Parts: sequence; C-alpha cells; structure tokens
Amino acid sequence: MRGCRIVALVLMAALFFLGEAAFSPDEAAAQQRIPESVDPSIAHLLAVVDSKVSAPFDPERAAPLIDFVMSSKEPGARYVPKKIEGAPAAYLETTLNASLEKLLKLAFNPNLPSYLTVPSSVRLSYWTQIRGKGEDLPKLWTHLDSLDEPVRIDGVEAIVNTPDLFSGAYYAYHLDRTILLMRRQDQTVLLSLSMQRGPSDISKKGVVLGRDRDWNYLYTGQEGISRTGLGWVDSYMYDSFSVTVYVETGKDDPNIHCGIFKWLSAGWAGINMVRSHHIASGLARFFDDFKLIVEAPQLSDTGRLDEMFQRIGALSQQTLRQKARAYFLPLKKRHGDQSSLSRRWFEEAFGDGGHLARMNRRELEAVLCIEALKYLLGREHQIDVSRLAAPSARKG
Repeated sequence: MRGCRIVALVLMAALFFLGEAAFSPDEAAAQQRIPESVDPSIAHLLAVVDSKVSAPFDPERAAPLIDFVMSSKEPGARYVPKKIEGAPAAYLETTLNASLEKLLKLAFNPNLPSYLTVPSSVRLSYWTQIRGKGEDLPKLWTHLDSLDEPVRIDGVEAIVNTPDLFSGAYYAYHLDRTILLMRRQDQTVLLSLSMQRGPSDISKKGVVLGRDRDWNYLYTGQEGISRTGLGWVDSYMYDSFSVTVYVETGKDDPNIHCGIFKWLSAGWAGINMVRSHHIASGLARFFDDFKLIVEAPQLSDTGRLDEMFQRIGALSQQTLRQKARAYFLPLKKRHGDQSSLSRRWFEEAFGDGGHLARMNRRELEAVLCIEALKYLLGREHQIDVSRLAAPSARKG
C-alpha cells in the first residue's frame, strides 16, 4: 500500500508539472518580474496585516505599489512578484465600471455576506473578529467624504473556498485581514490585505457541477480530493498572502482600477504543488465574477439586498434544509453521471444522513443567497426565490 501511495504521489506531481509544461513558451517569455522598487511596499503591507506584528501603516511606504498598479503595462506581459517564504505568486489587474461606494456596499458591508461578490471562488466567508472583538464590520462608505486620515480595520476572517477546478478539493482556513481606506492626491484608495493564519484544515472532496460560471458546487464533507484514484490524498493550503489595491478614478463617471498580488503554497506531504500560472488562473476566476457582480445594475440597490438576506436569515433551519434539498435534487439528476464523481460518495453526500443532512446554518443560508443572486442577475437558478428577493415598499 505504501508503494502504491508513493506512485500515486509521483503521478499527481507529474500531472501538476505537466500543467506547468502546458504553459506555452510564449507565455513564459511574457513573464516579467514586478519592479524591485515595489518589494519594500509589499513587505511593509504584509507586516501591517500580520497579527504577530501589526505594524503601523505608512502611506508613503505603500506609494510605490499603488504607482505600479496605476502604471501603463506592456501589452501581453504577465507580471510576477517575487516569492515570499517559498510561496510562488501572480499579479492580475482589471478596471471596474463602478464607484468605490458601490464596491464597499457590496463587498465590505456588515449586512451582506462577503462571498456574494465571489461565488465561484468562495463558498463561505465571515468575520470572526474586528479589532480583536466580536464586532461588526463598520460601514466604510460613510467615511468617503471625510478621509483626512486613513481608516484602518483589522480583523480575522473565516473562509471556505469552492472546489478546485483540477483536484476538486476545497479548504477551510482563517485569515488575518486589514482594510485601509484613504485619500491620495485626487484619488480614493482601498487596500485589502490578507495573511493566512497557519495551514488550512485537511482538504475535502468537492466537484464543480457543470460549468464553473453557473456557480453550482457539490460539497461532500469527506476528507481527501475528488480526482479519480487519488481520493485518499490529504492536501492542505499551507500559506497564502494577498494585497489588493482599488483606486477610484474620475469624478463625474467614476471607475475603479484594481490589482491583486497573490502568493499561495498548497499540496501534500509538505510539498508545494502550486505554480504561478495556477495562481493567475485563480485570480482570473475571481475577477470574472467580481467584475460581473460589482458592475451589475441589478445590484445597485443594496437596501433591497439587505432585506433579502434578512428574510433568508429569518427562515427556520428546517425550511432552509428543505430548500437546499430542492436545490440539489435537479443537480443530482443532471450531473450524477459526471465522470469525476464516484457514484458511492456522490450518493452518500446527499442521501439520508449524508452531508446535506449535516450542513450547518451558514452553509444552508449560502445556498439560498447564491440562488437569490442568480435570480437578481437573471441567471438560471434551481429553486424559486422570487419572494425572498421581492422589493418591499420601503420609504424614502
């Protein structure tokens, strides 16, 4: 058995490295090291978010990084930050046709689940601490007209991500988080920093049901990975760091230019199997949804969203479970023969006494939240959420 596992590990490693080899020579040649002048800014911001250090924030030390995000880039170039503690990295940027106020109300709103803006990347996310206490995240958009000094929020966020597109694994972990909101010349800047607090929980088996963009995922609660023949592999996210920069430009018709620097180390048996292009693919997956949702005119009324999630939160756990079962039933019929699934653990996951029966309240609410999001965006959804999403007769 030991020999079989060694062979399987070698095979798994080969699959990852073949993925690296599939990264074309032209793309590899297009890689460019992020300027070394940005490195001290990155080091400073990671010291700010690290709860063991909690360094004071110095806007001047962050300036080279913000300048890089806003600078013109060579067409087709793929910029790569240097490794940190052996973890490879990637960088990606985009422009959002939205105001920073709308972004804050959608992605940093104490009344809305933060996974709402990244449904293909994050299953669950919630703050467990704000400033070392069990407080709610403050309404940051209320500070936009009075930023004489940077606003700083420190906390801890719990995360469960969605299944990996290759292995099907998903992970639960905690992040140190710091949010910084400030004025810089004629621009408003938001910095969102994260640092993983130790290794994740052991991987669990999940599957993307159909197309990733449909936001339908199977979570079994069973340890391992979903890749055929390698279900016994115990993998972990060992470490991750990120620095996200949002800069609002324009006054009459504002938009946001944003860039993400991301480092990630994950694998098994202490071996990191992640490469820079894996991280870049994950960032593209993140940005595709984030841009769609933040720009969506249907989501401009965050008051309506707040009411919708209050209604979901008021449902009994029994009702939530019934609705979750109704959500999974058509997906089970449609994707039960999906080649990456083992029929046995697929049936166990959603049979009587299976994972569906063990889903906690947060997980059950998340099913309805994403279904309601699909409904508001006019996308295909599995259950009727129209009453939950209906606008109320609010005054004013």
